[in-house]
Amino acid sequence: MNGIKTVTYKLHQFTRKYYVNELIRGGLLFFSFGFLYLLSTLFVEHFLWLKPSARTVLFFVFVLVEAFLFWHFIIVPVFKLVGLQKGITPEACSNIIGKFFPEVKDKLLNIYNLDMLAGLS
Repeated sequence: MNGIKTVTYKLHQFTRKYYVNELIRGGLLFFSFGFLYLLSTLFVEHFLWLKPSARTVLFFVFVLVEAFLFWHFIIVPVFKLVGLQKGITPEACSNIIGKFFPEVKDKLLNIYNLDMLAGLS
């Protein structure tokens, strides 16, 4: 049974690393998309010589887009990493690992299911 607990612990570690990687990727995407959107907003404002009301609308649209990008790429992975939001299941982790390592395939999923069945007894 100690081996099954080790596998379960390693699946948990994989989940944490998965969300840390999602957070790093999200940070990079947030800054790159945000910078591109900032440049496009500045481009529109510079060449169209917008009136103050249009500038105000453009500013608030910019703030909303940045808030959405921050929520989607930073906050959601942090919530999943901390455990405040439901994240990837151990079954999905097993499938991801099984696809990456063909020699593992369904063995990891079978071990996890056996652990779950043993916990019910």
